[in-house]
Amino acid sequence: MVGDSFDVSELGYLPWKGTRSAAFVMGPRVYPERGIFSYLSLWLAGWTSKESDEPYPAQSASISIFANMVGIGGITFEVAREHECEDTTRYRYWNYYAHLWSDCSKPVRGSFWVNAGKGYYRWEKGYWGNDYPIYVFARKINGGGQLEVSIGRRMSFRLSGDFWIQYDMDGDVNNIVVAMRPWIQIALNKNVLLKMYGEANSTGAAFRDQHVFSRRAAFLLSYNFAPKSWIYIGFNDFEERSSDEFTPIERRGIAKIKYLLYF
Repeated sequence: MVGDSFDVSELGYLPWKGTRSAAFVMGPRVYPERGIFSYLSLWLAGWTSKESDEPYPAQSASISIFANMVGIGGITFEVAREHECEDTTRYRYWNYYAHLWSDCSKPVRGSFWVNAGKGYYRWEKGYWGNDYPIYVFARKINGGGQLEVSIGRRMSFRLSGDFWIQYDMDGDVNNIVVAMRPWIQIALNKNVLLKMYGEANSTGAAFRDQHVFSRRAAFLLSYNFAPKSWIYIGFNDFEERSSDEFTPIERRGIAKIKYLLYF
């Protein structure tokens, strides 16, 4: 109901100051002309952000080290001190991040990263997404990596994965989620390319006690039959575990022709 005091000029107006934030990044970078290192840097960074209805701002201060080594790879290491506000409670914690990688020009190459610390985050009890979620301030560790191998010019294989370790407020491991993704690419000839992809997601109380709750398999066949003209044939199958059996969620095939017309 619109009363006598209604003022059309107030439509769309919200008397709220919003979020105020600021950030900075500074530090030296060095490109040595000799020696094993091709790049070195040290960064100091910080940021702060505060919403108008929160009593304390969220803040972070970090120091990061980056290094690239000729013909070997590189490394990144970061340490951060963070403050976070939820409701009227202020949480303080440390966060650590490390990333290592090998020379991407080699026929065998890989990388690995890990992030560890504490935080106020969504905690899925039991199955990931299959039980009630709550929010807790607890330890958390997540990471991932990949290994890629090229066999000549026609074939390459890659295995990548990620993991999430969720802790409860007492410091005990509540759940571990692991995702593994194999991928292979084969050039049957200079015009035909085959790609195959798989994914398996598992959960459990330990790495040795994992059971798969979803899986995916897919392939794509590409045929370059004319200049900038392609035929694509693909298939994707996704299943989730229901009790002791897997149930198809999405099963789809596709065929596509792309042809370049000259005028």
